[in-house]
Order: sequence, then C-alpha cells, then structure tokens
Amino acid sequence: MDSGWAVVIGAVVTFAGTIIGPFLLDRRKRRAEADESRRTELAELIPELFRLYEQPLLVIAIPDETRALARLNLLLDKDDWPIASLMALIGTPPYRAPTYQGAALDMIAAWFRGSISSQEAFDRFQRRMGLNVAGTPFGEPEASAT
Repeated sequence: MDSGWAVVIGAVVTFAGTIIGPFLLDRRKRRAEADESRRTELAELIPELFRLYEQPLLVIAIPDETRALARLNLLLDKDDWPIASLMALIGTPPYRAPTYQGAALDMIAAWFRGSISSQEAFDRFQRRMGLNVAGTPFGEPEASAT
C-alpha cells in the first residue's frame, strides 16, 4: 500500500469515528427516549380509558372515550392494533361489564410487561371470555392497498 492510500483510509476512519459514530449513538439515544416517552404515555392512557369505562355510557362521555382511543391508536405500533381493538371492545355494551374489563386488564398488563404479544393478549382474552370477534369491527383490520 502506498502512502496515498494510507492517507485516504486514515481520513475515512477519522470521518467515521468523528461524524458517523456519534450520529449513530445520538440516533439510538433519541429512539430509546421516544420509546420510553411512548411507554410512559401508554401507562397513563390505558388506566384513563379503564376509568372512563367505569362510568355509565352517556352521550357526554363518548367524546372523551373517542379522544382517548384515538390517542391510543396513534401511540401504538402497527403490530399492536389488537390492543386498540381490545380497548375499543370493552368500551362497548355488553363488554363494558367489570368481568370483561378485568380479563382485559390482565391481558393488557401481560402485554405491557412484554410477557405476551398484543395478538396473544387479544386471543387469550377471547378464549377466556368465550368470544370470537373475527369478522367484526374488532377483528383484524384489512391490509392497506399500498
């Protein structure tokens, strides 16, 4: 290797070490902070939805529930749609009953801890409560046409 190539390789290594390395570390840090912020917001939002569902179903409460569900849908990753469906399901009669909410809480807590996937949480809830919501608005969403 001649000294010209050594200079070029040295410059590339220096560039990578001073520019690319810190950029990648900063990007990883920002992503971790965003994930933590999202988890914190979910940890506040999900109990708020349960609190709203404890109240009688009144026309004046529906906008609050709708806003909370919309926020939940915006916070969840694309693979976590079953959690949003589960929360929407237990907010509708006859699933608004404490028995359904207790079962949903168990499954959502297991999902939040990372013990089970969102799909497994939804499936276990259905089995536990003897439900089958396939083909309803609470079932799997259609794939987008993109």
